Amino acid sequence: MIFTNLTLLGGALLASGLQSTDAGWFASWLENSRWTIDESVRVVVDGDGDVATLAFFGLDIHKVISTKNGDIATLVLQPTLARVDSLVPTPPIYDGPDDWEVVWRIFNANIKLRQDGALNLRVGHLELPFGLETVLDTNGTLRQYQLAPDFGFKADWGLSLNGETDDVEYELAWTRGSGNHYRDDGEPGLISGRIGTSRYSDRIFGLSVADGEVLTPMGVVERQRVGVDAMFYRRNLGLFTELSTGSNGPDVDIHRALVEANCRNPEETVLGWVQLVGSDFDGSGAGADTLDSRLGVRWDPAKGWTMGVQYTKNLQGEGQADGAGSVAFQLRYRF
Repeated sequence: MIFTNLTLLGGALLASGLQSTDAGWFASWLENSRWTIDESVRVVVDGDGDVATLAFFGLDIHKVISTKNGDIATLVLQPTLARVDSLVPTPPIYDGPDDWEVVWRIFNANIKLRQDGALNLRVGHLELPFGLETVLDTNGTLRQYQLAPDFGFKADWGLSLNGETDDVEYELAWTRGSGNHYRDDGEPGLISGRIGTSRYSDRIFGLSVADGEVLTPMGVVERQRVGVDAMFYRRNLGLFTELSTGSNGPDVDIHRALVEANCRNPEETVLGWVQLVGSDFDGSGAGADTLDSRLGVRWDPAKGWTMGVQYTKNLQGEGQADGAGSVAFQLRYRF
């Protein structure tokens, strides 16, 4: 069955290429597919009044490849052109505080090895299966969790086995360990995985593990993590938590905790959240312990439009506890 589906996928893609001059090919491709143009502008004002801007222009393509025998694979393609100006600190994917970069976000094919969805093979640029962000799609939004701080990136090039049943979902991945670009300098590599209860329940629990080496601006660094996450819903209220522990290299132990309470209005056009996020470092060369609070709200005033604002206050760490905090504004349009 596995080899049959892989063969069918290859045949379907080859047939698409051979028939690309056929006038009916484009209409055929649009079947079982949807796409949007995703544009957003973000402005961040820190406690000193310094302003940084981020702009994103991308595509969001979702395509199910099928034959008369059933679905073969699902493509999710999200290439994005990003621009940052005066962004300090600067994420490592950019060459400096003022830079352009192509960000791949999610860019993969999830191949069905069983038609009931219990076993699939995902290949490409995929989000690391670890913690709350496995269940919640936060790409391109102000609301974030612990995935990027833990590993230096949220998505990586590689492959995974994944699936779900009525009660359980899981994903186990091997990835390159280099993030946005595929780089093998120093031969990094990361194994990560999460198993949890169904995301369609009012109570969701997950267990995550990760072990390997990731490529950072300082070179290849070991990462080990074990984490648990939980999500509780009651009507329009939600309570989320994520706890993780592990090490960055042989000398630094790290423990992280996040708690979030959120609320939606009945029409689900307004979402508000408050988070408390802490990191504890132990060992030689460890960074400063941090504790942050975040208060955010997102409003969807019309179809395709999203407006958001988030206030972040550093309560402990790096001498910023007495500062005014920072405010981020975002306007996003998907059409």
